[in-house]
This record gives sequence, structure tokens and C-alpha cells, in this order.
Amino acid sequence: MAQKIRKEETEFKVHEKIPLCINNYGFTSNLATNNMCQNCFNTSNSPATTTTNPIATTTKNSSSSTTTMTVTTMVSSSTNKLLKVHHRSSASSFRSATMEVSSKDVATAVASDWVRLEGFSFGFILEVKREVNRCFSCRRKVGLTGFQCRCSELFCAGHRTGSHAWNSILKGRDVLLKGARWRIGCGEAVSIWNDAWLPSLEHPRVLSDIVPGFEDGRVSDLINPITRTWDSNLVHGLLSPEEAALVLSIPLSHTPVEDKIIWPFTPSGKYFVNSGSKFLTKLNCVQVPTANQQRQSGIWNQIWGLNVPNKVKHFMWRVCKEAVPSKHNLVRRKILTEDKCEQCGVESETVIHAVWECAMLDEIWEAVPELGKAGLGVVVHDSQGSVIASLSEQAPLPFSTDIVEAMAAARALVFAKDLGITEFVLEGDSEVVITSLRSKEASFSSFGHLLESAKSIIGSDTCIKFSHVRRSGNKIAHNLARHARNVRGLSVWVEDVPQHLVDVLFAEPD
Repeated sequence: MAQKIRKEETEFKVHEKIPLCINNYGFTSNLATNNMCQNCFNTSNSPATTTTNPIATTTKNSSSSTTTMTVTTMVSSSTNKLLKVHHRSSASSFRSATMEVSSKDVATAVASDWVRLEGFSFGFILEVKREVNRCFSCRRKVGLTGFQCRCSELFCAGHRTGSHAWNSILKGRDVLLKGARWRIGCGEAVSIWNDAWLPSLEHPRVLSDIVPGFEDGRVSDLINPITRTWDSNLVHGLLSPEEAALVLSIPLSHTPVEDKIIWPFTPSGKYFVNSGSKFLTKLNCVQVPTANQQRQSGIWNQIWGLNVPNKVKHFMWRVCKEAVPSKHNLVRRKILTEDKCEQCGVESETVIHAVWECAMLDEIWEAVPELGKAGLGVVVHDSQGSVIASLSEQAPLPFSTDIVEAMAAARALVFAKDLGITEFVLEGDSEVVITSLRSKEASFSSFGHLLESAKSIIGSDTCIKFSHVRRSGNKIAHNLARHARNVRGLSVWVEDVPQHLVDVLFAEPD
């Protein structure tokens, strides 16, 4: 019995009171740590470091629910932190609140909040918001490995190749590579298959299959060196019909000049940021069409772009859509019983036969100017206003109206050289062309090679002045250009003009 009592007394010989942390965290403490737990003691002795203080997990039982309380705090004594408190219960309820406390009083604030919430069946998780470092270019997380640029932006390892200004320059270079085009002079520096030289926004490079034997072909191979014109048969043999039409619309200079890379979306041929933005906008909206879509789009653009009354455009649209009451269509609708043409009396009167194929219409269509042709007109006056010579010439229609004006100006310079005139004033109604002629710098415009070639032909001994006039002051040359569209080849009049333009000549002011 005595041994049993002595054994029980031995079992209960423990400290009557276990000292806990003065911050009420529930952990044991001692005098060596100033009556604080080890975590609080480390925090108080290291104010510049950031530690994590876990708080004991407590389970409470009640008639309504059981909750588990877990508190996690990130303590930093140098700055204040925004603490977010989440309250969660086993009843799937969730509440959140925010509070801002100083790092010095984090432990006290946590303890006081638990005392305040102790009467409820909720626990809470105390978290601190952390700022995430992201790359300025790709927005990826970089952590502590980011590169701080002098522009105060942060970049990841993949975008730390230079400053923000340098990266902007690199992006501008990509735009230039997409939009820049080769301007054909002699064609020796431009590859047929690999370089961007076609006047097209959708596909500036040739998409046709490479023909065996022409793998290393140059654009100069497509040019007749004697006549300085495109070899039409070779172009059509190597390229698709759509690409061949684009090539034949590129004007060639009278003499071989250097090939240059230009920016074709400005009149001067120089790149501007505004033009680059517009180019990217158009490029994102454009889808590369198929060959059939390109052909149909070209037809509609030609029809709706004609300088004719709207009723004529509408009639042409109805013809293309077979929406004209020809005899063939009326028989198909069982309105008539016979569809023979009343003009020729031989073939069926389809829509195409009625407006094009009938033999009785040949004389009418011969009087219509050819489509896809441009007209050049030049008239030479003396100081008294008398006509010395005049010229009209038909040329292939290029892809820009400014190029037509440049072709006319170049033809006028060569025409004056042929007449032996060394001092004259060249007047034109295109301000862009006249400005380019006045400039002594090399032109990067799409028509600069035409003017450069013409200047090289007339030489440096010729004294020329350039003047810009309105269309109303250049009527005779404009009418000669319209006349050239109806007459093939070159026509020259010495001390005269075409008979139907005599009235225009005398009506034009001196």
C-alpha cells in the first residue's frame, strides 16, 4: 500500500504550471527567451528578416459545427503589410476581411483577433499579399531573376537582350521586313522566287512552283535587254496568270539602273511610323485569296472603278450575273419559244453573244479603248505659245497613278532630248512627281528609277526647270493622253496636234 502511494506521488511530481509564450501563441517558453516562444524570440532579435510564425491548430466542438483554426503570418518588421483574413467553417461558409497592421504588432493583432472570434465557431487563415514580378514584354513570372532596365521596366531572360528602346527598334525592323519591296531597275540583284518584288499586299513573293532550270533565276532574266521591256512569253511560262499580270504592270526604265529596296506605302518611298501602323492594320485584315477569288475580285474592282455613270456599272454587273433578259434566258423561263439572235440570225442570243460575240458588234468594240492600257501625252510650246511638237503614246497600265504621271514626265524629258532642246520648263499636274524631279537626292519612290533614267539620258548640260500646274492649265496634254488610249503605239505631230484637239489648243490660255 505504501509502495503504491509512493508510486502515485512519483508520477504526479511535475511542474504545476508550464510557462507559455507571453504572446499567447500556446507554445512553451522559458526565461532564456524572455518568456517567449522560440519563433517570437527569433523575430524580436532579427527585425530585418522575414519569418513564418505558425500558430497552433485548435479544434473546437459545438452543437452546430466543428472548425479548425490555422493561422499563418509573414512577419516583416521593416514595412507594414496588408493582411487578408479568411474565416472558414465546416458548414462550407467562407468569409474574408482585410486589415493593415504594423509588423511590430502582428503577433498581438493575431492573438486579439482570435480572442474576438473565439466566441464563434469559425477559424481563420491570415495571409499576406505578395507582389509578383512579371516580364514587361511577355508578362511571365520572373521572380528574382528579372533584368531591371534603365527605363524602370523588368524583363525576363528571353527579353533582356537590350533596353526598351532597342526592343522597339527590333520590332520596327520586323515591320520593315514584312512591308519592304524591291524596286526593279536592272533586276540583277533580285531573285525571282525568294525576294519580295511583286506589287501586291497579300503575296509580294512569287508563289508559283519553281520551274526546273530556273532555280537561281533573276528578274533580269525576264527582261529583254534590247527593248527594255518584259519578255511576256517567258513571264507567262514561269508564273501564274495573276502573278504574270502583276509583273507586266511593273514599269521599266529606259536604261538599266540599280535595284533598290523601298517602302511602297508612302509617296516618297521612305518609312514612317504612321505608315507602318497602317500597313500592319491592313495586313491583319487581309486574307490571302485563292486564284479564282483574285480573278473575281479584279473584275469587280475594274467594273466599280470605271469612270462611267452608275447605270452603266449596274448594267455590267447584271451582265456578269446573267441577269439580262436575253432571248436565251426568256426561253429558259418559257416566255419565248425561239432564242435565235435577230442581228446575225445564226447563233443563240445568250448574254455574252448579245453584248460581245455577235459579229454585228465588231465595229462598235473596235472603237472602244483597250482595258489595262495607259495613255501618255506631251506637248511642246515655245515662249510665244506656239506648238513645236506633240506626242501621244500607249503604254501598259501600271499599278499606281503616280507611276503614270512619272512615265509621262520621263517621256517628255526624252522627247525634248530627241528634239534637241537644251533649255526648257517642264510643267506637270502631279505635285509628287514635280517635287521628286526638283530634289537632288536619290528618290526611293516607286517611280524614282524612271526619273533617274530619264535624267541620265538628257545629261547634265541641259538646263531644266520644273513647274507644277493644275489640271485646268494642262488640258492639251491631258487630252493627248486620253487620245493615246484609243490609238496603239506612238504618234508624233510636228508643229501640230490631232485635228480633234485644235479647239482645245486655242481655248487653252497662253
